Amino acid sequence: MDPGFDPHHHGLAGFGNARILSGGTVPTPPDVLAARGVTEITVPPLADVLAREKPDVILLMSGANGFDAAARDRLIRTIGEKSGAHLFVATILPQKAPRAGWENVDAYNASLPAVVAAQQAARKRITLVDMHAALTTDDLLPDGVHPNRAGMEKIAATWFAALAPLRAAEPHMEKVDVFEAKTGGYMLYRIPGIVVTAKGTVLAYCEARKSASGDWGTIDILLRRSTDGGRTWGEPLRLADVPGPKQKNPMALKQKLATNDEVTYNNCTLFADRAGPVHALYCLEYARCFYVRSDDDGLTWSKPVEITKAFDAFRSEFDWQVLATGPAHGIQLRSGRLVVPVWLSTGTGGHAHRPSVTTTIYSDDSGATWHRGDIAVPTTPEWIDPNETVVVELADGRVMLNVRSWSKQHRRLVTTSPDGVTAWTPPTFDDALLEPICMASIVRYSLAGETGGRNRILFANPHWLERADGKAQPGLGRDRKNVSVKLSYDEGQTWPVNKSLETGFSGYSDLAVLPDGTVLCFYERGSIDGKTSFGTGRLTLARFNLEWLTDGSDTTSPPAP
Repeated sequence: MDPGFDPHHHGLAGFGNARILSGGTVPTPPDVLAARGVTEITVPPLADVLAREKPDVILLMSGANGFDAAARDRLIRTIGEKSGAHLFVATILPQKAPRAGWENVDAYNASLPAVVAAQQAARKRITLVDMHAALTTDDLLPDGVHPNRAGMEKIAATWFAALAPLRAAEPHMEKVDVFEAKTGGYMLYRIPGIVVTAKGTVLAYCEARKSASGDWGTIDILLRRSTDGGRTWGEPLRLADVPGPKQKNPMALKQKLATNDEVTYNNCTLFADRAGPVHALYCLEYARCFYVRSDDDGLTWSKPVEITKAFDAFRSEFDWQVLATGPAHGIQLRSGRLVVPVWLSTGTGGHAHRPSVTTTIYSDDSGATWHRGDIAVPTTPEWIDPNETVVVELADGRVMLNVRSWSKQHRRLVTTSPDGVTAWTPPTFDDALLEPICMASIVRYSLAGETGGRNRILFANPHWLERADGKAQPGLGRDRKNVSVKLSYDEGQTWPVNKSLETGFSGYSDLAVLPDGTVLCFYERGSIDGKTSFGTGRLTLARFNLEWLTDGSDTTSPPAP
């Protein structure tokens, strides 16, 4: 490091995942920072701070005559080597010795806010280092004002304007109703799902039910699009449409759950591919499964391709008569593999949905072909009728299933696999996650290796084990109320944060995260009769940040260690 640089004199101000490091013998004038709401404090030597913070990107403010060129270059190299980060350098234009060609520096500096915005969108940790230092007496005007004050203010204004979105946000939560019962020609809208595409478009989908008779009536799959983060929505489009004659599942007819003239599309599951496409699976009559794909963020979809053969491969081990994907969303592993939980049933028990087992199907060729995985959770006297399951990839590459069941413990079941397909661990009950016997949702919020911050996983379901009729018994469903969101910092081992999103009737949900860190929870709420959540009143999107979820103890951007 340059011997003229004093590493013990720095200022630090928190900007969410931006860290402002002001270094050198002459730090940025306090009034310049104060005008922008920044207060400097003393921190350890710059190299130590950078090693600890581990930023992905460093924005360097370099005075033009604060260092000689060789010293400045040595310092830049040192910072780069110590941090391993990507460097961008802005230069303060000299007032005393303007040089030809410096208009290019102006243009470069002006382009840097776009750099910051791009890095922010990629959820990178950004550090701003002010390197002006080692100034001689000749560099100071008689009144002690830095000769490059105007240049410093110009650069500071550029940086602070660019970094303003990274300031720790105020807690914020808002709700938008996306589907409402008894509108659009349908009695109910249920089974919500949501994904955010690679381009940031939000796709919300659900089962649109012509009657309130249950899961086996006439049901369509509808989807709506939002290009502003879920604030406003386009008109619904019908996603599932299989041409040709339809045959009702005989298990439903046997139990008189439906009639032959009712057509049931069920359990839609979407995947947002990092490469851009959106993949979707849906079922017909809980008996057949189809794949479709969109290459324009959900505006149009390919013709359905039947993939039921992937499920037929289970029959030698479990002779299913009823199948269902998800619901909610599937995931794309870091390897590129598409994985979705599914449940299978013989259809001989209650509602033709039980007894049941949980497993996965997967695709390693971007949805072109699909294959079965190992049965992850069989039905046993302890693990009773596992069914609707959600999935997340862990930081170490393992895949975790979080499983609904009718077990008497009334806790969620958890199992992991090295690849999302094979070698599932024996399921265990998570004492922190109550199971009222209802679908839940899970999503990764952040991955430390990608953001430089913390591992975070979000989970949502009705945090409730009571019944209004007082008839709560082990293994029987409880009232669906109090959908709550939980946060784990240790890959689902513990859930130290839990916050209620909807205290009243509320049931199924799905979670997604926008590029700016806003959390989306799309969930069932309300009741058409005021007595039960099964007659869902509306499907609502809650938009909130980590500041709201954690009451300000965590920020949308990764905090300092």
